[in-house]
Parts: sequence; structure tokens; C-alpha cells
Amino acid sequence: MTPALGCLLGYGEVRGAYFGPLGQTNSKVSTSNGRELFRCEVDLFDVERDRFPCDDGRFQTVLACEIIEHLVLDPMHMLLEIRRVLRPRGTLVLTTPNVTSFTSVSRVLMQSGNPQGYPNPQCEGRESETPHVRECAPAELREAVESAGFKVISLSLSTARVGSFDAEKVEAFLRANGFSGDLRGEQMYCTALAGPDRPVTRYPSFLYDA
Repeated sequence: MTPALGCLLGYGEVRGAYFGPLGQTNSKVSTSNGRELFRCEVDLFDVERDRFPCDDGRFQTVLACEIIEHLVLDPMHMLLEIRRVLRPRGTLVLTTPNVTSFTSVSRVLMQSGNPQGYPNPQCEGRESETPHVRECAPAELREAVESAGFKVISLSLSTARVGSFDAEKVEAFLRANGFSGDLRGEQMYCTALAGPDRPVTRYPSFLYDA
């Protein structure tokens, strides 16, 4: 993704972020036929605890792709730090699974699996990322992003699904029983603008209330 941002979309500076000890930076290089095409510095830190190692208003765009569903302690810390390092009206692009998708609903109705996409813990001795801790509904994702002082300008969903089931049958069942069939795609894509004067709710109740 980072080479595409720099080489195809023309971003002047592209930095990465990954979990690790605060203050450490790794350098990643893309090459072709032995020639360096792209270089990216990757800052290591904890998005739920640490102040991001970046100045206020440094970036025009921040991508948070497939990460919020893995956070255990304080997802709002990440969103608030993203807003801090964005310029006024800078863009957040956030992607995450939709726990209210047709796939999730079908698993519940048919008692065939967990509604979350990747709920399983990792086996001992197998290095991997944290499984999905909490997947959001579309309304929850919007509330979290807006609570961090962003203005949501787009919340779209993919049409893909996981597993074999009759999506039209599930949709017909929902609508026949008074439930919406909208916003039932597998994956959510949220685009939002940082608003320096927008109100902030540090601890939205749906995330933090017992």
C-alpha cells in the first residue's frame, strides 16, 4: 500500500506505523531488478497508549486499515491521536469489518458460526496479531469517528460475503420482519475530515460503559 501512495498517487512523504517500542523506526524498501523504487520509514509505537511520534498537523491523510477491530484497551486514543497529527480538514480513511453484515446475520440465524469475522485466539507459539476483539456496526463506527472530532463524509460498504448462504433470502427475512437490509455489506469504508473545532466525546458509552 505504501509504495502505491508514493509512486502512483504522488504523496510527497509516506510513513508507516506498526506496533513496537516507542522511539524505534524501521526502514522498508521496495525494489525492482535490484533498483530501489520506494523507501518508507515505519515508526513503532502502541496506538492505544502512546502519543504518536509525529508533530501536530503533520499529515494530509491517515489510513487506519483493518486495525480498530483488533484494539483491546482504548480505540478512542488512536482516533484522537490521528486527528491531532492531521492538518485541519485532513482526511482519515478507516476500514473495518461490519458485524451486522448479511454474513454475520446468517451465521446467527443458522447457528453456524461466530458473527465476528476472525474471533479465534491464536495457538501458543504461533506469532500473529491479536484476533478481532470487537467488530463494529455501521452506526457505532460513525459514532466513534464523530466522537473523536471528525466529520464523516462517506460510509460505504462492500458487497462481498464470506461463506455460502443465500444473501437474498437473508435480506428478505430481515425486511419481512421490519429490519433494514441497508448497510449489510461485509466491509466498511469510512472517510472523514478532521475538524479542529468539532466537539469531542472522549469515552463514547457504547465502547466504554460496562
